[in-house]
Amino acid sequence: RDGSGRRALLSILRLSIAAEDPHLYQADLGIDGYDYELTFGFTRIETDGGVFRVNGKPVKLKGVNRHEWNPDTGRTLSLRDMEEDIRLMKAHNVNAVRCSHYPPDSRFLDLCDKHGLYVIDECDLETHGFGYGPDNITNDPAWEASCVDRMRRMVERDKNHPCVVMWSLGNEAGFGVNHRAMAEWTKERDPSRPLHYEQDHKGEVTDVMSQMYTSHESVAKIAGEEGKPFVLCEYAHAMGNGPGGLGQYWDTIWHSPRCLGAFVWEWIDHGIRVRDERGEWFAYGGDFGEPLHDSNFVIDGLVSPDRVPSPAMTELKAVYAPAAIEIDAEGRVSVSNREAFLPISGAHLWRWELDQDDFDAGEGFPLEAIQPGESIEVPGAEAVTEPTHLTRYRLIGADGRVLAEAEHHVVHPPARYDPGYWSYGSIASEETVCVIENGGLQSLSRAGFDLLKSGPKINIWRAPTDNDGGARGVGIQAEWRKMGLDRMTERVEEVRDEDGVVTVLSRLAPAQARFALRAKTTYHLTLSGLGVQYEIEPEGEWTVPLPRIGVRLELPVTFENVEWLGLGPGEAYIDSKRGALMGRWRKTVDELHTSYVFPQENGNRTEVQWVRFTNARGWGLQVLGEPSFDFSVHRYTIEDLDAARHTFDLPRRDSLTVTLDHRHHGIGSNSCGPGPLEDHCLKAQPFRWYFELQGVM
Repeated sequence: RDGSGRRALLSILRLSIAAEDPHLYQADLGIDGYDYELTFGFTRIETDGGVFRVNGKPVKLKGVNRHEWNPDTGRTLSLRDMEEDIRLMKAHNVNAVRCSHYPPDSRFLDLCDKHGLYVIDECDLETHGFGYGPDNITNDPAWEASCVDRMRRMVERDKNHPCVVMWSLGNEAGFGVNHRAMAEWTKERDPSRPLHYEQDHKGEVTDVMSQMYTSHESVAKIAGEEGKPFVLCEYAHAMGNGPGGLGQYWDTIWHSPRCLGAFVWEWIDHGIRVRDERGEWFAYGGDFGEPLHDSNFVIDGLVSPDRVPSPAMTELKAVYAPAAIEIDAEGRVSVSNREAFLPISGAHLWRWELDQDDFDAGEGFPLEAIQPGESIEVPGAEAVTEPTHLTRYRLIGADGRVLAEAEHHVVHPPARYDPGYWSYGSIASEETVCVIENGGLQSLSRAGFDLLKSGPKINIWRAPTDNDGGARGVGIQAEWRKMGLDRMTERVEEVRDEDGVVTVLSRLAPAQARFALRAKTTYHLTLSGLGVQYEIEPEGEWTVPLPRIGVRLELPVTFENVEWLGLGPGEAYIDSKRGALMGRWRKTVDELHTSYVFPQENGNRTEVQWVRFTNARGWGLQVLGEPSFDFSVHRYTIEDLDAARHTFDLPRRDSLTVTLDHRHHGIGSNSCGPGPLEDHCLKAQPFRWYFELQGVM
């Protein structure tokens, strides 16, 4: 429409499908003698019937919250920074960004238009320092013009970006008359886009229902109710090691028409790069001597300050996958297309079988086209259902991109704890020699080669993660410390040596505690090594879950090559393992360390059948577990990790600290959100597990 009231009608050849298949148009504009080149597209957004639709199709927003951050230039980003953010997001199946909590550099929206990302564009209005009550300035008419002006400037600047699918009235600013005025102006100016604002709890002016850090149970309840489309504008607080429970949120979201998606808090750690005599590291609150600060609370991203993906990104990629592979109890395999617009064409489903320690060569199955939202069964690709077998599947698109992965394995037979099942000889043989003194294993060798420096010793402590409470001294870790779980001591009460089987009865407790763990440890030599069995019984009242239950041991520092059969290749825990795959993996000790900005529990591998630690000659220690176990190995001790506040605080000891865990307490996202799910909490209860220590030469 020009100034004379004349209108130009355009025939839209193709709508812009922002995330899956972005399509843009170019227009040359002449205004007052100036020529402009405009890039634009067409997107239709609807929220009727409680379903969020883009161009008529139900869409799930697989999102992240993004602050603008660079560790060297602060809030000022280069075009390269923005391009790297989008490259990483697309590579990890992210299709949506909430601009938290201000409109971004307009070049970022240009890139979202070009590469395909849905955007919630958020007004720069946040007043939570004043509280959320009626006295907040957003409920004071004197501030109406200022509030509306902020909204107006955002809408007028960004209205022609097809990537923008929602306007947000701000963040954590209460809800008042000024929000109503902002909403009224916006709906009149741009009725084509829905409005979002989390603190409009009754949905008076918004078109979607929004919450943050809601529990899994509450999300499931909302998903089953009628109402406006529902979004988690913030969830899965990605601070340090975590979040845990990400996949369980999406088990609900994928299957609920009402749930339109969720946005992880947040994209990047806000660390400031420092280079000094201690090396290169990232600073956070308090590191510059300021008296008022929030410690490391802004070190809460999926990527480090210099944009290195954390282990959480691997988990996110798996949970946000554009396709799904499902295997039923009979081993039948089906493949689903989770996308809204594009079919999966020219794809192959690959299958590998793992028997004992390695995979076969694999077999590929070409697939017919799978339409959006549809599923097909793949005949001939059935999973092996025999015990000890594992079948792995990988869906590879026509462009070579991995669209989904899945595994199917039959539960192993129950563990056999009868010592008579294991062939054992004397406590000292020509091959394997162990020395047990005062109820503890003092040494273990094979053919004169030392396999241990100390241990194993029962251990329940872990260096708290940020989601345990971490640097801020809050959360479950505060309760753990109050109970003394970080200073448990073991008192041996009885040692028995009967026919080559040494049994140790002991009690673990902090000083002056009325609760404890009663332990029965059994040692016996097998034909291939030393068998160790633990039976644990809680005593007294345990009011908190355990951090972990397992053992720690010290190995020679030369045993720096690690190989294992279990989930990998990256870090994995009981509630964050959907991005891990069963396999035979190899890494060095240094590669098994995750360098979180704030040091904390890290590097765990789970569902491990065996692990071996060897030197350059291939000599070392192998551990076999029944049932499977978790392990980690580091050049520092648990105490070192617990005391550290920055990466430069971690020493390199002259031995390796190995933890072998029967179970870990879940990670959760309680740094700002719910703790681990009930099934992932490690409650004090009877535990029983077995492993064997073997020399490798």
